[in-house]
Amino acid sequence: MNVSLPSMLAAAALVSLFSGALAGGSVAFGLRQPDHASYAKADIQPNVDEAIGAYIKAHPEQILASLRSGQAAAATEKVAATETAIKEHREALFDVRTAPSIGAGDPDVTIVEFFDFRCPYCKSSVAALEHLTDTDPKVRVIFRDIPVLGELSDYESRLALAAARQGRYHDAYRALFGIVGTIDKGSIQAALSKVGLDVAELERDAGTTEIRDQVKHNLELANQVYVTGTPAWIVNDQSAPGALDQARLAQLVSKARAKS
Repeated sequence: MNVSLPSMLAAAALVSLFSGALAGGSVAFGLRQPDHASYAKADIQPNVDEAIGAYIKAHPEQILASLRSGQAAAATEKVAATETAIKEHREALFDVRTAPSIGAGDPDVTIVEFFDFRCPYCKSSVAALEHLTDTDPKVRVIFRDIPVLGELSDYESRLALAAARQGRYHDAYRALFGIVGTIDKGSIQAALSKVGLDVAELERDAGTTEIRDQVKHNLELANQVYVTGTPAWIVNDQSAPGALDQARLAQLVSKARAKS
């Protein structure tokens, strides 16, 4: 079957415009992505817009099929690139000396969470993660803060990492994700103070080069393993972008155990 120029142009245009927009469950941002083949620009006639519009109206099912095919191919390519990158950077990703962690000292499954405290999808995953760590004694979770949503995110991340110096990172993590309503410096400080943390000490430590370098290191790691949104998860050698509920998280852990 021959494919007309309008069909190719329409499909390409829609894939380009909407393939990213239709992905849900995470907050996207612009870190490194796998290289894709470049496409040459074609010379088109002045009436091409009219031709594309007519084709879309006449063949909407073909446009949707092309869009889905493009999304599937891009997703497969990204998964392969990400899992290769995870293997290359495995030692750094799972190094508990460079990030706070909870759970098993000798785990059979290690989860790395890349997240932003202001990300609603990250917040929606907290209950599932807490349930897992409360009920599975062989899981370790490594927290890698990547503040991508502005200055307040950076402020929260640095305060939480400073809490690790007091042996209270997990308390800070739960307190910050537990904030209801407006998030500003006042509500952040109040949440941390409520769980017994010394906010003045946290702020002093949060401004140190060591803490700032820790945040920078997390952002670099996220870039190296093609994290493009929060939350993003690594479960042993598997990547899993987006919010996770209890069932999906348990499924990933079971799959990791079966492969080990």
